Amino acid sequence: RQRQDAPAAAISAARSWFLKPHVFTQTIAGLTIPRRWGTAAGDGHMAETTSIQKVMLTGATGFVGRSVVRELLAKGLRPVCLVRSAEKLRAQHRDVDPERFTPIVGRLSDRGALREAAEISQAAIHLAGIILARPLRGQTFAAIHTRGTANVVDSVERAGIRRYVPMSALGTRPDARS
Repeated sequence: RQRQDAPAAAISAARSWFLKPHVFTQTIAGLTIPRRWGTAAGDGHMAETTSIQKVMLTGATGFVGRSVVRELLAKGLRPVCLVRSAEKLRAQHRDVDPERFTPIVGRLSDRGALREAAEISQAAIHLAGIILARPLRGQTFAAIHTRGTANVVDSVERAGIRRYVPMSALGTRPDARS
């Protein structure tokens, strides 16, 4: 039951964030304050200057990501998907014209691929994550959930993207250590 609700929850979160302006915040000395980049007239609120046509998406070939890709396509948006395998993304959506989405091959540690995806997008959804660590493959919680997310946020900020939706299952269990 929970697995079936995960894509719907991600899509609902994405809809609510895309439909209203948001101010990114940062915590300094225990205080949460608006970031000063992307502001209009120095008022601390993000300026709304472009319509969203392309959405950067990490985790596009995962359980939730596949559904988010379909929802974005259904809304007439173009997913810009950071993927390890473009072939896997195309196979998952073989009934869709491949011109309707853009695969960018890379990993969360690949700042060049992240920059490429972010620079052609007006919004971003970060879904990539792991449930099981595989250190021999470089898949650790620190590498994916911490450094990977930091790389995504950095790329999004540098590209001036003002709409960012993260989703993670890390630490959602009552007995989780995170």
